[in-house]
Amino acid sequence: RGPRLQERVGALQRDRQQPGPIARVVPVGPGPVEGVPEARRAQLGPGAALDAEREGRISLPPPTYRTLQWLAEFDTADAALAAARERTPPTLQPVFHDPGDGAFVLALPGDPLHPVSEPAFAGPTRFVLEKGRWWARDGR
Repeated sequence: RGPRLQERVGALQRDRQQPGPIARVVPVGPGPVEGVPEARRAQLGPGAALDAEREGRISLPPPTYRTLQWLAEFDTADAALAAARERTPPTLQPVFHDPGDGAFVLALPGDPLHPVSEPAFAGPTRFVLEKGRWWARDGR
């Protein structure tokens, strides 16, 4: 807990204010990334990143996890871009809870801890921060 947790919560609260843009990125290939040791770098597609997160090889913050879940539904970047143009991003407005047991809970619409009962989209409605890592949970 303490200042580091507050920094993370502050960042998540800022992230929820505006949906992020979606754009095609030109791959630059393997190479040095400033400040990141080579052994800690990976280029993963959405599905592979979600698999790595589930296996505990990487840790994804909730906004990234949910974005990758959405992107994994598409076979190509063009399909994802076309879908993004045709819809308004859902408003998630996460609600934060501190149950006092050493964990920290972020609840999304559709979760019993959230005031909005209808889910914004399919998937986990709750993320729990335990031992410095966010875990996706279905609170329903």
